[in-house]
Amino acid sequence: MYGWLTGISILLLAFMLYLNRRTLFTDVENVKVLIMIFVFLPLLLVFIAGAVFL
Repeated sequence: MYGWLTGISILLLAFMLYLNRRTLFTDVENVKVLIMIFVFLPLLLVFIAGAVFL
C-alpha cells in the first residue's frame, strides 16, 4: 500500500521538478506550487491511508 503510493508521489514530484528545472526558484509561482505539493501531498497520503485502514 505505502510502496506504490510513495512511488507514485516520487514519480510525480520528479516529473514536476523535471518540467520546472530551468525556472524552479526564479518564479514565485513555482515556489508556491512546490510548497503546496510538499504540504498537501503528505496530507493526501495520510488521508488515503486512513481511509483504507479505518
